Amino acid sequence: VPLSRQQKVHFALERGRLSSPCVVNVPGLTSKLQLPTATKGQMDFVLRTNVSTATEDDDLYVKVTTIDPAYVAVNNSGMHMVIAQEGQTTRSAEVVPPGGRLCLYKSDAKGKPRIRFKFSSSPAEDDRLADFEWSRPIKLAQVGRISIHVRNAGEIRRSKHVRVVKQVPNNSQTLFIIFSIEEEASPTYRIDNQSRSILLELTQHGITPVSDQLIISYRPGSKDVFSWTDPEQSKLCLAVWVKKLD
Repeated sequence: VPLSRQQKVHFALERGRLSSPCVVNVPGLTSKLQLPTATKGQMDFVLRTNVSTATEDDDLYVKVTTIDPAYVAVNNSGMHMVIAQEGQTTRSAEVVPPGGRLCLYKSDAKGKPRIRFKFSSSPAEDDRLADFEWSRPIKLAQVGRISIHVRNAGEIRRSKHVRVVKQVPNNSQTLFIIFSIEEEASPTYRIDNQSRSILLELTQHGITPVSDQLIISYRPGSKDVFSWTDPEQSKLCLAVWVKKLD
């Protein structure tokens, strides 16, 4: 690409507006690229410029700029997933099949960079929003691991404990958000009631409205996987009720 003296370029999607000028001549420099869409959305990319040889047997070096999606969702749950930007669940939900991937973008450029998701047993358009309720929002930032509870719309016992791992692999610029079902053998969280005569009932503290609170019971000697209704709260605390059994 012929460059001006400023050594900057503009990018654009088809029928979209030009991006802000981007520096592409500095090796090792990583920068963000935000491209507005024709539908008032925004696609986020990451630019990185490296130095490489023109051919394997050549001593001529060139600067190569790679453009990667900023965020990619990976569905390892074994079920169909439905993902949408927070506040856009009725307008721009995307279905991700088991084992599939999805480049995430903001369908509303002015909205927050957070997503919500749910599961469906069927990829059909009429059924894809029926099986589960939407999760609480997840931030598209900060590597780490969280565990989130996703309710089944009809039967609480069929709800899912979902492990969400956010990571940037080596030699990559993309933040991968990997969804999988928590394994009972090695969950992120597990509650063990080791008492002999105490019934424990617990829920995440601070969940509003009250109708969203999920109260789980643990009988004496029982143990089960636990996950948070809203793992993005600033403080993760439990509210616990103790009942003595006869």
